[in-house]
Amino acid sequence: MLFVLTLAVRLRVRLKNAIQKAGLGSDYSVDDVLFTYSKAYAVERESGTVDYEVPAKLENLDSDLKLHIFPILRS
Repeated sequence: MLFVLTLAVRLRVRLKNAIQKAGLGSDYSVDDVLFTYSKAYAVERESGTVDYEVPAKLENLDSDLKLHIFPILRS
């Protein structure tokens, strides 16, 4: 349990630093960013393909934070 808590704190600090570095500290808190990221999801189809749903606001935030968590989803 101590490992999980340490990992969570480290991730929150890194996210906070990314927010500050992007100049978004007045607009977003760590909890706001995590909530925004929670709106993305993947759907696996019967054919075996995976479709991703990433809102435009989240794509913009990910780009601003320079985290690049999502792969290139559109061709």
